[in-house]
Parts: sequence; C-alpha cells; structure tokens
Amino acid sequence: MEPNLSIFILLGLLLFFGFFAGQIADHFNYPRVVGYILIGAVFSQDLLGRYFMFHENPLMELGPELATKFALGSIAFLIGVELEPDRIKKLGKTVFFGAFGQALFCVAVLALGMWGYMTYFSEGPADLILGLVMGTIAAASAPAATMAVIEEYKAKGPLTSTVLGIVAVDDALGIILFTFAVGLAGQGSLAGNLGSAGVEVLGSIVLGCALGAILGLAGKRFQNQNFRLALIIATIIFFIGISSYWHLSYLLTGMVTGLVSKLVSSFETEEWHKPFGHIEETIFLLFFTVAGYEFVFSVFTQSLGFIFCYIIFRISGKYTGAWIGARLAGAEKDVGRNLGLALMPHAGVAIGLALLAKSTPGLQEHGQLILNTILGATIFFAIVAPILTEKALQNAGEIDKK
Repeated sequence: MEPNLSIFILLGLLLFFGFFAGQIADHFNYPRVVGYILIGAVFSQDLLGRYFMFHENPLMELGPELATKFALGSIAFLIGVELEPDRIKKLGKTVFFGAFGQALFCVAVLALGMWGYMTYFSEGPADLILGLVMGTIAAASAPAATMAVIEEYKAKGPLTSTVLGIVAVDDALGIILFTFAVGLAGQGSLAGNLGSAGVEVLGSIVLGCALGAILGLAGKRFQNQNFRLALIIATIIFFIGISSYWHLSYLLTGMVTGLVSKLVSSFETEEWHKPFGHIEETIFLLFFTVAGYEFVFSVFTQSLGFIFCYIIFRISGKYTGAWIGARLAGAEKDVGRNLGLALMPHAGVAIGLALLAKSTPGLQEHGQLILNTILGATIFFAIVAPILTEKALQNAGEIDKK
C-alpha cells in the first residue's frame, strides 16, 4: 500500500467514524469530543491501527504538528472571543475567588500529590515540574458540558450564576498557568526559568493585543461573513507562526487576540463568532480524532495508578479550592458546598495542553504519560461530571429533584 494512500485512508476513516461516534455521544447527552477521542483511540497503533499495514505512524507524514497548532490556535481564539468581561465583572467576588481558588488549589494539590506518588510508587525519579504542569492542565474544565446540564434542567440561582461565571474564565486561567509551568520546565535555574516564563506571558499578551486590535478594526470594514472568516483564519495562522518564531505562547496570544478583536470590532460575541461557526465542528472533529490516535494502550495500562491519582487529586483540588474561594467571598453555604462538584468536566483545552506538553523541551520524556493520562481522565469525567453537576444543582435547590 502506498504510504500517501495509507494516510488518507486512515484520516478518512478517523473522520467518518468519528463523526458518527460524536453524534451517538451527543444523543446520550455526552460531549461529542468523547466520541471523536474514542474513535481515534480505536484506530491507534496498539489497536486497529496494526491491521492497516501502518508500520509507523502514517499521520506523521501529513504534518500533524501544523494541523494540531491550527486547531489549538483556533480553540484559543474562540475562548478569547467568548470571554465576557462585563458579565464577569457584574458577578462579583464570588466568581473571582471561586475561579482562582479552584484553579490554584488544583495546581498545588496536583503538583504535590503527583510528586508524592512518583516519590513512593514510581521507579523513575520524582519530578515536581511534571506535577506542576499536570496541575495546570487539571485546572482547565469543559464549559460546554457544564452548560449543557444547566440548560437541560433550566437551573437558576446563586450557584448556577457562579458556575457560569467561573467556567467562562476557567480555560483562560488554565492557559495562563500552563504557560508559566512549561516555562519552568526549561533548562537553567529556577529564577531564570521563572523570568523567561514571565516574559513569555507578557510578550504573548502584548502581541495578542496588537493583532486583536488590527483584526477588530479590519473586521469592521468587512460585513460579509465569508470575508471575515478568511481574515480570521489568516490571523490565526499568522499569530501561530510569529508566536513560535518569538518563542511566545500561541495559545495565550490567540486567546488575547480573540478577546481584543471582539472588543475593538464592537460586534456581539455571537455575531463575531458566527463566521467561524461554519468550520468549528470540522476543526474539533479533526483535532480530537487525531489526538485519540495518539493513545498508546501499553502506556495507559502501565500508568493506571498515575491516572487514578490524577483523577482523585483533581477532584480534591477543584472541590477544596472552590469551597475556600466561596468562603472567602462570603458566598452562601449552599454555593460553597456544591461549587466544586459543578466544575469537574474536563475535555478540549486539557487535551490541547497535554499535546503541547508532549512536544515541550524538558517534558518530552513524559509526553506519552501526560497525554494518555489526560485522555483517560477526559473519558472518566465525561461520564461522571454531568452526574456531579446535576447533584450539585439539586443540593443547592436550583433544579427540581427527580
């Protein structure tokens, strides 16, 4: 079989079956990305991929790094577009303390917990930076899954409002914290790495502001959605390239570009986002099926203890941090007791960050472990998180008990 032909056969199978798997997942009220990931995993090298005459990873010939970067850049841009500063500001200090509490505690608990696990149960050396990176990935959630439960039950109340405010900024916090964490994974002293990480974050924000302003001003002149879509895609490709060239975070750059472009253009979120909506699902389908294809069954089975600890520490960090944040903000007791339970979904951004970590110097030796851990945790939380969210809203009396 010709290698190039093999690539397109495999990619076609991934997209075809991934599409229908996503529809099945959606029918049973699970995120479509879970179906995409599962199909990718089924066709991975350790499973069905071995029967398709693929002696090596054929997708490597297709330039997956380019496709992955474009997908991640697009996701980051959309996160920025969907940020609503005015709405978040109106929600007040409960959202502020809750968001930072659950994110920072998640990072701290994962960093120390995974370091402790590696110290006592792993044959290799313990790596605190690995735990720190895992913690920043764990901080990211999946807003769509949480909002789906809220919309299904028409939930209303203080807890619902707080949850909606936090999930609106959760992924943004995760990206910022991740940028700092991977900066610490570089060669050199801790102080030097921390300084480099700070420069990377600041530089990414400045670049994003500049590109966002240019895109927003240009977008005002082009009311045609097709023209605006072409302009947005060109901007995404450009900020990925220039960020990589200047050793900045293209995720953070993309997020800031999306936010600033919407503010400068004066379009409503839905209107500015609408042109991209035509290709958004295609990007997700391609990205998550290819991400699932990176699944390595042998690594997964050998790391079940690591994955189990990641899940337990993430739940503990999210719940404890959200509870403490709510208490500091003086929120109602029902909000504090149930906030963490409603913040457990874990999907898109986490997988994107795991793929980035996999290719980051200083973390590459842990790349397969990181990615397979996040893939396993994503599937677990896709099943469990909606149940926990529903339970939290019931406990707070914001939906009718069934």
